Amino acid sequence: SLSVLSDRFLSHVPTSYSRVIIDEFDTSDMSYMFLISSLLKQGVHIKTVPKVHTVNLITDDSHAMIISEGQNDVEYGAIYDDRNSISNIRASFEKTWNIASNLDENIIMGSVGGSA
Repeated sequence: SLSVLSDRFLSHVPTSYSRVIIDEFDTSDMSYMFLISSLLKQGVHIKTVPKVHTVNLITDDSHAMIISEGQNDVEYGAIYDDRNSISNIRASFEKTWNIASNLDENIIMGSVGGSA
């Protein structure tokens, strides 16, 4: 969920070409809708899938990170700096991106704009 990320991290997301896959979410959660709306307005590309089990962060061809949910709400992570692993992580992300659902930006923007 984007809502658990720090403001400091989120402020850097729109500064470069960014694509984000998030869990499907409840459109009645207005604070989350405002966050998504803001990122969309700043050019971040966002798609949804029913359940995201890992966080993949690929910064460039030299660094990537995976964080996965374990048992008892414990998260495990690893940082990769070898091109082969990064390429595999990128390929996995691309496969998920290709099957993920597009956000209906009109619904997002309408919900946020209509509540102001």
